[in-house]
Amino acid sequence: MFKEAERLYLALGDPDMAITMYKNNKQYDQMIRLVTAHHKDLLIDTHLYLGKSLETEGHFKQAEHHYIEGKDWKSAINMYCANSLYEEAYRVFFFDFTSRLLNHLEELEHQSKLHTCGPAP
Repeated sequence: MFKEAERLYLALGDPDMAITMYKNNKQYDQMIRLVTAHHKDLLIDTHLYLGKSLETEGHFKQAEHHYIEGKDWKSAINMYCANSLYEEAYRVFFFDFTSRLLNHLEELEHQSKLHTCGPAP
């Protein structure tokens, strides 16, 4: 039913109606898929909106996912701390910290390869 409605909305050139349909029916994966395809510039904001909405509804794991995808891991940590879920807050912090550290180390390795690949002085 929803896929057919989506096809009709897209055929009419109105992806926003299809996005709204999925949002209203809490089919957030489908909503994100369409936002990615038709409004890539709104993807981060959409993830943050969904994170806040899901947090308000008490769906913390789903909210965390959208906060992380929206590049706002601090909101996920604050959400868990506000609800006395300190182990979850620590898990998010540790995962993000580890991820950022690995990215930084990869950048340093890449930079060192750039410096050693050039001609010798």
